Amino acid sequence: MSRILHIFCGPFSTRQGTQVLVGQTCRLSAEAGHEVHLLTYAHGSSYPKEPFEIHRIPDFPRFNSERSGLAWQKPLLDLSVAMRTRDLCAKLRPDILHVHHYEALLAAQWARLSGPPILFHLHAMFGPELGTYVSKSLFGVATMVGRTLDRIGPHLADLTVTVHPWITKQLLNMGHNPQTVHTLKPPFELPNSPVVSAATKDFDVFNLLYTGNLDAYQNMETLFDALALLPKGFLEKIKLKIATDSRFSPSLYPSITPEILARIEIVEHSTYPQIISLIKSADLVIVPRQTPGGAPIKLINALACGAPVLVDSIVADGIVHGREAWLVDMSCTDAVASAITDLINNPELAQRLKKGALVASKREHSPTKYVQDLNQYYRDL
Repeated sequence: MSRILHIFCGPFSTRQGTQVLVGQTCRLSAEAGHEVHLLTYAHGSSYPKEPFEIHRIPDFPRFNSERSGLAWQKPLLDLSVAMRTRDLCAKLRPDILHVHHYEALLAAQWARLSGPPILFHLHAMFGPELGTYVSKSLFGVATMVGRTLDRIGPHLADLTVTVHPWITKQLLNMGHNPQTVHTLKPPFELPNSPVVSAATKDFDVFNLLYTGNLDAYQNMETLFDALALLPKGFLEKIKLKIATDSRFSPSLYPSITPEILARIEIVEHSTYPQIISLIKSADLVIVPRQTPGGAPIKLINALACGAPVLVDSIVADGIVHGREAWLVDMSCTDAVASAITDLINNPELAQRLKKGALVASKREHSPTKYVQDLNQYYRDL
């Protein structure tokens, strides 16, 4: 087995999708027999006992945000990660550097002289996403920078794995070598601890659920616009639970009327077992994201729980429409509203989607296959 040094420029551990996947990858690799180390930021929202060693940079400049996006402290923190990477390479002599996202890829370049090959884990393309973190006046510049990173970044690694076939296809279209770019779909991982009763089932209403942050790329406005288009009398039949750490500001969404706001319940995005409990109590999990270039962990969790899911086909690769999830164009509010109405009116369809979700989860997001493929990439390096 190998000694693997993972590098992630961000807080750990937190409930965001990227951090969840970083933790899963380290944990599964360690359980498969590898000696695993993770270098990350100084802070996180939780510090569970893990089967791998965590190395943290100094908390300077002080930074405690868990949100994605830009911050003036991050370049300095990433420089600290780069310097620590070089020190750890000299100390640990890792066989492989497994770097997560572009910041870690750039930090790893400082360790190139020490020789370990680099596996680049691309969690999301920057081209479609970077512009969502800046003002409209800077959108074009940010998008151009993101596309440049997508075009250049994988050339800095010995092997690249992406979380979604769409990303792999885009990289190949940019001229990257098909021998060194592969898709590695994220695995599901249900909690070992008992699922606590964080959610009570309300049988008098149709329970919708969204879990995750409220950043612009999540496309929440389409969901609220769709609720405004529901046929008369249907709004009273639903409750929308939003489990998030983000600040919910109804004023940012013009379509949220007092009637819609009365059907929304904000729930703290709490422990993983509690999130799983929320998913299991939902009649429909909605993944409104329409931006390509990533693999929502919320979708993978919902499938693993056997929950009916409403999702755009652009992020639901390999999922069969009408049998394993309900696929809809999330840019079309009429289609989203119609899908919600159809699912409310057709409980037999919801039951079929529950069974299909479990089938899709085992086929598309098997932890066993994830480890087998990852081990093969390690051997190739």
